Order: sequence, then structure tokens, then C-alpha cells
Amino acid sequence: MTPEEIKEYLGAMVDIEKECYTHERLLQALKKRMDSLGYDHKIAEPTSKTAKLFNTLIGIVNHHKQVKINQSSYASAKRNYQQSIDADKIRVQKEKKALVYIKNEYDAVLRSDNRLKDARSKLYSLNILFEKYRCFTAVSSLYEYFCANRYTNLGDAYNQLELEARLDRISLQLDAVISKLDQIKENQYTIYSAITDANNKLDSLIQASSRIESNLRNLQIQGEELNSRVAELQVSSDLNLYINAMNHKELEYLNRWC
Repeated sequence: MTPEEIKEYLGAMVDIEKECYTHERLLQALKKRMDSLGYDHKIAEPTSKTAKLFNTLIGIVNHHKQVKINQSSYASAKRNYQQSIDADKIRVQKEKKALVYIKNEYDAVLRSDNRLKDARSKLYSLNILFEKYRCFTAVSSLYEYFCANRYTNLGDAYNQLELEARLDRISLQLDAVISKLDQIKENQYTIYSAITDANNKLDSLIQASSRIESNLRNLQIQGEELNSRVAELQVSSDLNLYINAMNHKELEYLNRWC
């Protein structure tokens, strides 16, 4: 392969790895959201203190007055408790509407993630890269070398990658890169830029999903009508547009290299 072809291939793999990262974070965010919706809140039922007060106020002239005050307070607490129970039931009903949409989104991202990982495996299986360097951090640094015209063959680029890793100039552990993202900008700009873009895309998609979720909560529909409305919203959603763009990109890369 020519240096330009190597650079093109590395660029494709950086892009694929970035989208795998985005998909993984999306799935985590949607799963967390699903797990938080549609459950009853535990609301403590008030208990009457009348008997207790009566016993402690025996012998006090005005104990009857205190008991009446306590009974009134208890009745008020019971009304508030029932109102809270009723409000919570309404909340659960609304959240279950939103849950239908979020569950469909999660399933769509999961299908896309499976396709994306399959494309990544096929592209790596071409054996253009040594197996040790088939990861987000390594391909990002290798791509950076070739973009800067520092190397024209992968062997020399591997040696430089190993040297910089030993000297702690770069990190090849993704978790470490994520935890100190701003600190690695100078020596690992490619992966810094890729993760920053991915995080921004993730925030944008989650915010768009939250807006649709909020609207669904207030719709007075159920059953098939709700499912139909959810399907309509998903077709035009930002997430669906993103997934379609990913599908197109995967096909382009596979047609180019496989």
C-alpha cells in the first residue's frame, strides 16, 4: 500500500472507532434512562400519634386539646399522602409513554452498534494493521503520524508509537485518555478531537431524545395509537438520521476496502 492509501485506511478506522465509542455511550445513557422510568416512588404513609400522645399526656389537664390537634394534623397528612400517591400514579403513566420511545431508540442503536462492530471486524481482518494496534488509541496516533508526513510505512510508525508510549508521551489505554482528555490534546490531538466530537454528538442526541420524550408524556393516547405516534417520531428523529448516516458510511468503507 502507498502512504496515501495507508493514511486513508487509518482515517476510516479512526472514524469507525469514534462511532463505536459514540454508540457505546449512547447505549449506556439510554439504558440508564430506561432503568429510571416507570417505577412507583416509595411514599411513606403517615401514622397517627394520638395514642402515644394520650399516654404521655395523662394527668395533664389539656391533653384532650392536644389529641384533637394531633388528629387534625394526621388527617391533613393522610390527605397529602393520598394526593402524592395519585400524583405518582399519573407520573408513572406518563413515564411509561416515554419509555416506549426510549426502548425503541435503544433497540435501534443496538442494531446499529452490531452492524458497526461487524464492519470494524471486517476492516481490521484485512490485516493491514498488526493486531496489537487495532484499537481507537493506536489507530488515532498512527493516523496522526501519517497526516503529518512523519512516516511513510507502518513499521517505523509502530516503533515511534511504542517509544512514545514507553516515555508516557501518549497513552494507549482508552480509559486513561478519557479521564485526562484535556491533558492529552498536544500529543494525541486526533483522538482528543474525535472523542470531543463524539461527546458533543452524544449530548446533542440525548437532548433531542429528551425533548421528544417530554412531548410524549403529555399526549392523551395509549396502545396502538401511542405506538404509531412513536414510530412517526422516530423516523424523523435526530437519532434516526444519525444512524442512517452511519449505515451509509459503513457501506462506503466496506465497498472501498473489502
